[in-house]
Amino acid sequence: MTNTSNNKNDNHFFKSILFFDNNNNNKKSSDADSPKPIALLSSLANSVVYRCSKILLIPTEELQHRFETELPDVVKQPSTYTRNFLGFCSYQALNLVTAHPDYLSDKEFRCLTFDMMLAWEAPGVKNETPEPR
Repeated sequence: MTNTSNNKNDNHFFKSILFFDNNNNNKKSSDADSPKPIALLSSLANSVVYRCSKILLIPTEELQHRFETELPDVVKQPSTYTRNFLGFCSYQALNLVTAHPDYLSDKEFRCLTFDMMLAWEAPGVKNETPEPR
């Protein structure tokens, strides 16, 4: 396989794993495709958690269940729950994606990590600024 062919396959890998393939605009989104948002999380944090769940092929509810059952109570305190849950989801997704070669060359990966950083700064719904009316 040539280098050009490898780059095409890498791009396809990231588009499929991060679900940003703009070539599939004909598909209609169903309610099953969009999970119920987690009430404690900001809209950006919910977006990041959803994208992580798609990478991991696990529903967001299952990710939250794993967080609540696999980790010690100290990380689930109300004051740190949102940030720790976001970190838990992000870590698992990054661990999977970064195992693939050339992940840094993918635009969608860079957008996701940027959104992860922004969400980390304001992970909770209480951190969101109200929309102007």
